Amino acid sequence: MHLANYYCVLYAILVFALGESLWLLAVVQANRKKWLTPNQMLSQGISDGIPFLAHGGMIFDPILVTPLSSLMIAFFGASWDPVAMDIAFACAFAASTLLHALYVRSPIKESLIDTERKDLTPAGWTHLFYMALMFMVIFLFFFATSGVPAWFAYGSAAALSFHVFTANHIPLSKMRFAWYRHGVPPIAYATVGVTACLLFWRAHAISAAP
Repeated sequence: MHLANYYCVLYAILVFALGESLWLLAVVQANRKKWLTPNQMLSQGISDGIPFLAHGGMIFDPILVTPLSSLMIAFFGASWDPVAMDIAFACAFAASTLLHALYVRSPIKESLIDTERKDLTPAGWTHLFYMALMFMVIFLFFFATSGVPAWFAYGSAAALSFHVFTANHIPLSKMRFAWYRHGVPPIAYATVGVTACLLFWRAHAISAAP
């Protein structure tokens, strides 16, 4: 596996910098709303919810999703044609918008959603754009790439499946913190299962191609 070209490496660096900057912006926004840590949440008289730094997705975004997406660009970005990029761009924003539209329906208070207004918080809006950017790269990798070394294709599928697992609060629900008292709904397990199957199916497809 070799770096694609100079331009792809440059784009990978830019996407990494943009992704990490958006995450840091969301941290600042959550901190301003006193939703960054459990102590901040509790200080508002809210005894049950998900602070930003307790959300599995927020924890692994900067250390797993952003670096992995950047590697995808650096090594495989040269094979993505403009039409595929346009389609991925449209699908990514649609998927992120739909995801966050469903997210605001949650009755659980947390850093990304305003449960009273049924809207995203500033950190939530920032995360919408962050996820759209990451989705675009992930879509291009799994649907517009071929000849990927099996270890990287399957490793990426496993890493992203793990991210979905944590983002659905499954580990958090097992830790039994006093400030989070919720079980795991069946839809969370179904989401993880369907996503993992899709990712590993595409990993097989892109690694099997010559």
